[in-house]
Amino acid sequence: PQPQQRRDAAQRRSLRRRQVAKQLQAEGHELETVMQAIPLDEDHVKTSFGSILHASGNCRPCAFALSREGCEVGDLCRYCHFKHDRPTKVRVRPCKGKRDRYRKLLDKLMGKAESDSCNFDISAEILPSFLQCDQHMKDKFIRNLTQHIEQIRTA
Repeated sequence: PQPQQRRDAAQRRSLRRRQVAKQLQAEGHELETVMQAIPLDEDHVKTSFGSILHASGNCRPCAFALSREGCEVGDLCRYCHFKHDRPTKVRVRPCKGKRDRYRKLLDKLMGKAESDSCNFDISAEILPSFLQCDQHMKDKFIRNLTQHIEQIRTA
């Protein structure tokens, strides 16, 4: 990354860390006590606040801790920074443009289904590439449209 990008990323991490520190203090945690309770990993490096529950098996893994960029919050992260056997799933929220296209297409096909609910066939519709590329979003779209069609037919 360029020097400016590195500085921006460092500023974001610093800001995020300060925000989390304020949240923890607002919840009644003393930062000094929290920092002392954070466990060390096998390399004797502090993990995270969320790693305190790792030994009991009640922790939730951080999806970013082991990524290339790392976790923005660092040792104050509420998620566990130890390595886990189970993979962490990260569902990144689609951008606003994609969400708007999704909603517009859903409204359009719902209107089409309402005008001719008996003959409407969802499998005959050609879905745009942004839906075909994202199986989770495609399944959700079809599920929402199918529920709407069933509501129309039962009404």
